[in-house]
Amino acid sequence: MPVMLQNFDTSSLAEIEVCFWFVFQTLVSIIYLIPADINRLVNIFSFSSWIFYGLAFAAVLVLRWREPQLHRPYKVFILIPVLMTVASLYLVLSPFVDEPLESTYVSAGIIGGIPVYVVMVHKTYSPACFRTVSGVLTSLTAKMCNSALPD
Repeated sequence: MPVMLQNFDTSSLAEIEVCFWFVFQTLVSIIYLIPADINRLVNIFSFSSWIFYGLAFAAVLVLRWREPQLHRPYKVFILIPVLMTVASLYLVLSPFVDEPLESTYVSAGIIGGIPVYVVMVHKTYSPACFRTVSGVLTSLTAKMCNSALPD
């Protein structure tokens, strides 16, 4: 997470991150609404969300297989993650048959987010120029929003 999103408002102690992510989500929503086709927006959202749902269900299965001795406060019957993984595979693969171009664009957008995640989260992989710009933006954000970093 960029350091500038970890700032706190000095007057109310509210996280500045909430404000930035709200603005970011608003801008992304506006961009998504440009085609003015709500069905297309729902299809894009459904496709991308089921990718991550499927990964979560598959993670339950992998952890059950690799780490059976782990303590689990709540243990799901094994048939549920199996069925949901199969259902999510269908819901992810079927749009490639119906709308291959749109599905490819959404997949490319998700895959394109991986380098952004690596640069933002893993500081060892980020270039020096990015760290410099991030430091400048952090101090600028702190001054503009009357905020400070947590201790």
